[in-house]
Amino acid sequence: MASKIFLGESGLRAGWRLLIFLAVLISCLLGFREVVVHIPTLIRIVQPLREGRLVVSAALIAEFQFVLSLLVAVSVMSRTEGRLLGDYGLPARDAFGRYF
Repeated sequence: MASKIFLGESGLRAGWRLLIFLAVLISCLLGFREVVVHIPTLIRIVQPLREGRLVVSAALIAEFQFVLSLLVAVSVMSRTEGRLLGDYGLPARDAFGRYF
């Protein structure tokens, strides 16, 4: 009975996949934020964002944290589901192609 809640015809149900993905993504975001808090140089760069000012260097660090967290979450899900990264719309061959 409990296996029907978690598993469907094609493996793990979509809702559980989404919850696992969000849990990994949020954990990575919070983890990387804790890393930034302990590096003095990055604290000075990110400080304007906390004051409500938009500075390119601070925005780049924030975006880099998000992209790195997203890549970690997608790679965890690809291993969990037994798929390739290309199956999630991230093919390595076309990564920097004309649609980049």
